Amino acid sequence: MNSNASLTSHFWVCAYPFVETTLFLVPALSPDAALASATSIELYDADGALSNEVELDFPAGQVGILELDSIMGGCKLESGLKHGHMLVRSPAGTSPYLRMHTREGAALIGEPAAFGADRSTFFPLTMDEGRSYYLTVVNHGKAQAALKCRLFCAKRSPETLISIPAFGSRVISLENEFAEYSAESGKQMQAYLRLSTKSETTLGVQLLERTEGKNEGGIFYAVS
Repeated sequence: MNSNASLTSHFWVCAYPFVETTLFLVPALSPDAALASATSIELYDADGALSNEVELDFPAGQVGILELDSIMGGCKLESGLKHGHMLVRSPAGTSPYLRMHTREGAALIGEPAAFGADRSTFFPLTMDEGRSYYLTVVNHGKAQAALKCRLFCAKRSPETLISIPAFGSRVISLENEFAEYSAESGKQMQAYLRLSTKSETTLGVQLLERTEGKNEGGIFYAVS
């Protein structure tokens, strides 16, 4: 294994007000793992401004853990959340994950799905009371991107266009964005979301599902 090789990963991260986020770096199971380089992090705020840079060097063979609230102080609020785009360069063979947790539960989340102008991507939805969805988007590139979101529900297919700043991030509440198409009270509706872009950059997208709980934060899950 080349000890200088590295893995580049892009994540949507959030620190306030409902969710706390932790980065886990699971080490490679390799005899050369001890020779691997340190992990570096670039943190961009929602508008794409570089907010923080961190270098981490964990003992070989141990899982690295970083509470992201400690490095996100410089990120501004957008859509009522302190969130951003985290670029992680870790030793080849390692597996980075996020754990997002509220007062009521936690979910282990992988890297958002990457796509570009050459293809679309889809997410299934089950729309009913007590369940809401948040689409999170990070822009991997140096140019602003436009993301088209089309919701297919029954015979309707409304769409909206979202602008994502270079290196920035956005979080979209589907319940608010498509409020007039939400399921009727007490009824469940199957739908799906189609995402596409004509921008010449790579986008990372992830759908988070929130189920209501006793406390304000609820419980979040990543929808694959």
